[in-house]
Amino acid sequence: MPVEHLVLITGAGASRNLSSSRAPMPLMADWNEALRKALEEQDLSLSSMVGIHRGQTGPDFEKAIGDFLTWQRLLDLSARFLPLGMEVLIDSSSEDWRLRADARARTVTTVLRRSLYDQFGKDRISTAGATTAYGSLFEALDQVSGGSLAIATTNYDPAIEIALAELRMRPTIGEVNGPGGLNFLDPENLIGTSRAGHFTPVLHLHGKVGWYTQDDGSVQIQPPHHLYNETAGTPTVLWPDPEKDPTIEPGIQRLWEQFDIALGQATHVLVIGHSLHDPILVNRIRRGASGARVAVAVFAVEDSDMATRVLPEAKKVGIDFGPTPELNHIREWSGES
Repeated sequence: MPVEHLVLITGAGASRNLSSSRAPMPLMADWNEALRKALEEQDLSLSSMVGIHRGQTGPDFEKAIGDFLTWQRLLDLSARFLPLGMEVLIDSSSEDWRLRADARARTVTTVLRRSLYDQFGKDRISTAGATTAYGSLFEALDQVSGGSLAIATTNYDPAIEIALAELRMRPTIGEVNGPGGLNFLDPENLIGTSRAGHFTPVLHLHGKVGWYTQDDGSVQIQPPHHLYNETAGTPTVLWPDPEKDPTIEPGIQRLWEQFDIALGQATHVLVIGHSLHDPILVNRIRRGASGARVAVAVFAVEDSDMATRVLPEAKKVGIDFGPTPELNHIREWSGES
């Protein structure tokens, strides 16, 4: 079966070796350490209060962030019922607690958002490394033979767009011109219009550095190399959280709708650098790509074990992805009849 309609899905592992510095691009465990240090610079006890501890695994880090965000959303409700846990009710004690908790929550949120931009901004990506890695991958897949390509990524970084632009593959993320010379996200019919215009659609399923949700729900797009801008809006991302829900961000939800369309058209689906600790993503692949040939590129034995558990029908192919990629198994998979 030729690679006629390919959906490429990338996770943090795909960007791991594409860093512009000696330090690799972060996985969740690395982000855990960076965030822990940043929180401790504000208050030595703040990271432990949030549940961010030294040496935490990626899944534990995601659970800690998810628990914090859930608590923050329920802060006012928690303060309302705080007197139920007091032996003696003191006037204004619940309000004092709420004010202290809210102040600390705001500090954590600001540090988290700045850390997002520090860890995944455009300057972290090596243009040459990304171009070589993805150029070699598309050559191995023979993706220049006239078939369609759609890319879905759970990464916040712009590595894939950087590579596609260098390869003259015309990446598009659904960016449109808006009032006042500003750019906004509008992924409506992105898959269809990309194919008609010979663009390569890139769906950032967890949002992206440089995206900010406005009060009216629109998503403003700023350059990904800019630092975090507290006045631009709320970062449009799905934060690390095992219970993450794409529907809480309307702009992101629309990207998932386009993802479903791409999966429904796919003859081949290739997953690179994703831990698959994401039930929503796995279920979408299972449901939407039932007629496609699916492969998961694995970097280590534990990656293969996880893929076997959650996508047993997928083929596991070994890969070394980066500036000096080893892609022989990908060539074999794409060339199978």
